[in-house]
Amino acid sequence: MAQGRLPGSESASGHSDYLSTADCGFEPPQPCFSIFKRFEARAVEMPDSIALSDKSGSLRYSELLDRAEHIAAALAKAGCGAHQPIGVLLPRGRELVASLLAIARCGAPYLALDINAPAQRLASMLQQTQCRTIVGDRNAFAELQPQALQQPALADARWIDPRNLPSAAPAPAHETGPDELFCVLYTSGSTGVPKGVELTARNVLNCLQWMQKQYPLTERDVMLHKTPIVFDVSMYELFWPLMCGARVALAKPEGHRDPAYLAALIQQQQVTAAHFVPSMLAAFAEDEDAAGCSTLRHLFAAGEALPAALAQRCLRLLPRLQLHNLYGPTEAGVVSHWSCGRDWAEDRVPIGHAVDNTQLHLLDETLRPVADGEEGELYLAGAQLARGYVGRPELTSERFIEHPQFGRLYR
Repeated sequence: MAQGRLPGSESASGHSDYLSTADCGFEPPQPCFSIFKRFEARAVEMPDSIALSDKSGSLRYSELLDRAEHIAAALAKAGCGAHQPIGVLLPRGRELVASLLAIARCGAPYLALDINAPAQRLASMLQQTQCRTIVGDRNAFAELQPQALQQPALADARWIDPRNLPSAAPAPAHETGPDELFCVLYTSGSTGVPKGVELTARNVLNCLQWMQKQYPLTERDVMLHKTPIVFDVSMYELFWPLMCGARVALAKPEGHRDPAYLAALIQQQQVTAAHFVPSMLAAFAEDEDAAGCSTLRHLFAAGEALPAALAQRCLRLLPRLQLHNLYGPTEAGVVSHWSCGRDWAEDRVPIGHAVDNTQLHLLDETLRPVADGEEGELYLAGAQLARGYVGRPELTSERFIEHPQFGRLYR
């Protein structure tokens, strides 16, 4: 339970940021909610700038756009269209990024699949979301999951390998609406049965544009992508920099588990921004090479409580670093932020201020605001609340409620 009026827990009431078209590269009559079009605008504006880099080299913005167009054409040829979920079962790499952009181009939501998950779990997710198409290597998956393709949902799915696709002209990019489904992310199931969270274009874009306003990235920045796509942090690692003209440095598959490798990669790629779960951040800070990551400008901690002692250790380790504590569940993305000052002397790091177009409410058991200093339960409101849970209307009604004063809330 939280106490009323935690430091920095005030609501944010701005209502224009997620409608901005200034960085879309177009002047449409309606606000631009298409993440693909925002990326495309950067690719047209700066075609020779580096979009992705990894151990094998780099990929320019124009080249990444071309790959995404090829995959989108293959999806269209296979009969995939807007609003039809498309599963993504690929290891971290260039084809993964291009495939996510291609799916967005088609106006379809992507279903994030873990390539290491049991086949039965994957099949259940496909059935629940009514997903019939998977972007990935069927043969590679069969090697990882012996006899997995005997699972009905996997055996019947259409598999599209994003490599070596023939050139084709895709249909015009879909005009994405704010309330259209952008992706489905399944929770880990640590608190029960895994739940498929439905996130809309408005949910995702509001957070991405707030992050760009709060922590501006430029073409000189390099964002580390190491988070598996089944977690919402991966969207900030990929779509945020690609909407802003920055470069994404791709960690190798499973590299996110190795702090020594990450420290070396940050130095090699001159990474300026990265996300860490605090438990992994602790391991990273203990690595002997972490002190050499002097290019890091922004480090974001999310997914777990950030210990104050760890925050201070990181700030001492990298004197130029700005450390930010981000809070939020999958059902709403990042809803609050707190930048850790070097003189912070308290024994805990606050979850901080609400992001744009989002409100934090501490309510009692009768759903009334608690008084200053009293304990209450945290409820979230605003532009980032997910549509709900796939195929679970009762649970959606239980967790997403209508409040007479504050409107729709996530409990």
